[in-house]
Amino acid sequence: MHLSFQHLASLWPDNKFMVISLMSTAFSLSGLIFPAMQVAYIVGIGLRTNFIIYCIVFCVFLAGSSFIWPDTTVSPLPSTKPPSESQAKRHIDRSKWTLPLKQQFLSFEWLNNTFFTAVNVLSLQLYVGSASDQLARMGDDGKYIFALSIIGPCGAVILPVSGWVLDNYGFGYPYLASNVTAQFVFFFAMFHLLPLQIVTFVIWAILRSVLFSCTYGYVAHTFGFKSFGTLNGASLFISGIVSFLQVPITKLVLTYFEGEHFWMNMLFFVIHFPLYYWPYYLWKHNV
Repeated sequence: MHLSFQHLASLWPDNKFMVISLMSTAFSLSGLIFPAMQVAYIVGIGLRTNFIIYCIVFCVFLAGSSFIWPDTTVSPLPSTKPPSESQAKRHIDRSKWTLPLKQQFLSFEWLNNTFFTAVNVLSLQLYVGSASDQLARMGDDGKYIFALSIIGPCGAVILPVSGWVLDNYGFGYPYLASNVTAQFVFFFAMFHLLPLQIVTFVIWAILRSVLFSCTYGYVAHTFGFKSFGTLNGASLFISGIVSFLQVPITKLVLTYFEGEHFWMNMLFFVIHFPLYYWPYYLWKHNV
């Protein structure tokens, strides 16, 4: 689904990343279905009834999609507005669009984007995977972890802002925002104050939304659409493999630190400092 966003958004060249962000917003907000189903179960609606309702809604949307499917080829709209001053300064290099796939994989841009993505995805997964244990050690009785399940999808409301920045100011600032928010997630998680963790949830939700909007967009912007699916899929595959590190890291915390996550949070807070070179590189080159 996310791969198709790039192609669909190309129909509106003046606001390409804004369109991507709006579609991603709708996709992310759909995650609210899970806490809604949990609430329904708590008030007495069984799981079987929950899933039947979900299947009916899904079938309605599937039928509706068949009616709006275009019968003819849809062409991109012509650009109707001159570029702004900030857009005019942006460096657009399409030389890598025609490179062989092997050279694209070995390029400085793909390797650095993949490394940045992998570390941030690991951070996302590591926090959400350990959140219930961290919150329980702070005295949570389940209310805060439920709040995280609601706040997480709502981070999508920041996506239109991210899309507007990408359209007008390039990739440097969104990548910077991703790294800053990742650091703040681990910074606030170091404090054993339950009310403060609401701030952590909000920051984590923003990171989850902004990270993928800029990393997906950067691959399409730098390498074009011919190899977009392969390059982006490979980045996500590597990020997924790296994310398995959360298992030995969690085992290490439980075995040697008696379940205390302070030093894990401190470690990942520090790990993100070197990653600032990537948004700086993009900003410096007006990408």
